[in-house]
Amino acid sequence: MKVLVTSFSSLRIKFKQKTTLEKSLICALLLLSFLVIGLTTALILSHTKKQGNNEIVCQTAACQSVGQSIRNSLDRNVDPCNDFYSYCCGGWEKNHQIPPDLKKYGAIEELQMQVLHQLKDLFENKESQGLAARNMLNFYRSCINTSSIENLGSTPFLKFVREWGGWPVIDTNWSSKLFDPLTALANIQLKTGRGYILPLSVSTDPRNTSRKLIEIDQAPLMIADKILLKRNEESAQKELKRFENLFIKLALILGSTRSNFSEDFNSIVDLEIKMLQMMTPPEKLESNNQWYNKMPIKDLKRRIPQIDWLRYIQEFSNSSLSIQGKGNEITKEDLVIVRDLPYAEKISHYIRNEKNFRQISTYLGLRVLLSLLTHLPENFTVALHEFYRDNGVPLQISDRWKICINRINSIFGMIAGFLYVKEYFSLEDRNEVRKLVLDLSFEFEKQLLYNNWMDRETKKAALEKLRAMKVNVGFPDWITDESNLDDFYIKTNMPTMEDEVFENDLKITQYRIMQLIKSLRIIPKKEEWPMSPTIINAAYNRNMNSITFPAAFLQLPLYNSSLPRYFNYAAIGSIIGHEITHGFDSCKGSKRNASGELFNWWTDETKQIFEKKADCFIKQYNDYGLDGKRTLAENIADNGGLHQSYKAFSSWRKKQLTDIKLPGLENFSLDQLFFITYGSIWCTKYAPGMLNRTIREAEHAPSPYRLRITTANLQAFSDSFNCHFNISSSFENRCSIW
Repeated sequence: MKVLVTSFSSLRIKFKQKTTLEKSLICALLLLSFLVIGLTTALILSHTKKQGNNEIVCQTAACQSVGQSIRNSLDRNVDPCNDFYSYCCGGWEKNHQIPPDLKKYGAIEELQMQVLHQLKDLFENKESQGLAARNMLNFYRSCINTSSIENLGSTPFLKFVREWGGWPVIDTNWSSKLFDPLTALANIQLKTGRGYILPLSVSTDPRNTSRKLIEIDQAPLMIADKILLKRNEESAQKELKRFENLFIKLALILGSTRSNFSEDFNSIVDLEIKMLQMMTPPEKLESNNQWYNKMPIKDLKRRIPQIDWLRYIQEFSNSSLSIQGKGNEITKEDLVIVRDLPYAEKISHYIRNEKNFRQISTYLGLRVLLSLLTHLPENFTVALHEFYRDNGVPLQISDRWKICINRINSIFGMIAGFLYVKEYFSLEDRNEVRKLVLDLSFEFEKQLLYNNWMDRETKKAALEKLRAMKVNVGFPDWITDESNLDDFYIKTNMPTMEDEVFENDLKITQYRIMQLIKSLRIIPKKEEWPMSPTIINAAYNRNMNSITFPAAFLQLPLYNSSLPRYFNYAAIGSIIGHEITHGFDSCKGSKRNASGELFNWWTDETKQIFEKKADCFIKQYNDYGLDGKRTLAENIADNGGLHQSYKAFSSWRKKQLTDIKLPGLENFSLDQLFFITYGSIWCTKYAPGMLNRTIREAEHAPSPYRLRITTANLQAFSDSFNCHFNISSSFENRCSIW
């Protein structure tokens, strides 16, 4: 992170060189500035109320609203030292219901719904003159046109299926002689963006982030591992029967005349089990970076000769690269990374055998159908939601406009971002959040400098990485000029959106995949943005060593510049700290250097201490009934984020006499308000079955535990609520790294 600093001495020299007139003008401007500051202060004070002990209560509309929200969220009958989540969120849970189309509801989901409504208003009520924006709005109109979708029926899907070889479930004339699995896999991935069985992707070389290459990975599975591995057990059989019922309903809607659907479905399950058994477990691949197998395509062919690797990769990529000129196509000399060599070898034997072609095609048809279901008539979606309800997730079908806007955020991100930033995001907020990032980075730097467990060599490398970390706040500058957007999309041949959303989705997805493929012949730019300004998320990118906070994410209930500082440090500040900490966690960050490259910058002694500290977190989260190993990286980031945000707030307080308080919360100390605010962002309700599913499958711990355990690990929390004499077992064995 680079900060430009201008010294006071250089400013003094420049002032001496001014003429008398220039000095007079400068003095006048300074006087005017003091007047503006005075008026601004008066305006702020007019919206505050003075309390004793230099405390001021904020009376603005934002403060009134947030103050009431936090008051209503609390359950003061609960002892915060025993259960801080219930203390912060007991009232919130009583006052909130999960929207019928969501699996859970909390601060993030509240913000997502708010942004969806903001974008809906923009798309339906604002006109844009730009070509790119008009094209995106054409997609939106085609997407919400349910009459057109119903009239077209299943025709668009059937047409696409024929392009890659047909689906034997609905095609009585299907023949293995006319089916090429490599062509089918390449075609599907190019047009849907989803890879199956032997997926390809374009990724940054982890050991040389100045180049991109093709990566060959394990297959993403449709059915949960635990169900596949326990196929013959009663609970797994019930789950599979529900899945089979969905498969049959969809096949019948498509007009299938098959008499033995069970045979087809069992072949799908058999293939998933085969693939799962072929795969190397992730923890084994991560050990000593066994997943990093880089080689030219010709060497891969020598090592695994069962399939034509060059043809497979060319079918996926050459239509994109040939546009850039002759000689850009993939050759046998191009490098690829094979993440799981044993899997690639085993699945290649399977793919080449014509006896398996029907099973492959049957499997691909269902995967493609499920991925494109939202652009087919309503009876397809109804069948899917009946499946969810049968699985204990009582979801209603989302409003069509929500489905369409979520899709637009994925495929037209920067264009939607242009419209959103123009209407809803200010440069002032961007600058304020950047200041918060600097504060949190400074605290992390102090943590690196003054901890007593890292040796000098490792500290030096860690500091280099922190200082090189790139910060993206709000939006990339280039999208604020609509002509830049138009020029970019015209030059890159963005397809024109027509009336049929199914075809539009295939075209725009293929365009996006082609842009990724073209990057194989371009040096990656470090200023690239990894996500759209309208995405409700924040992220650390290990390849770029960057942290990103999109514009839409930077608003209530996470951030507002007019609220007390403790609010912003606790809410968005803890998230900023979380993402910074990811640069030094057990998975994403600690194995990458300042350039984002795979490199061991730890000495053996310091690494052993780090791993011992990480083991503390694993055991601690296991003791709560969670999977401490699977969630380790996120747990380290959660704890580091809270620690650094509290430190940053404490440092700010040392420079200030006081902070304003929210109305109705005057009896709490500022430290208590900091932690209560932090607690408020974790209030969450889960649909039936979703809490247990989160515990079983997610990389993050469920929200209640993310709050309870992080606060239990921080001495400042127990001090602020005087927990010394009412101590729970949570506080006995604290864990800490950053």
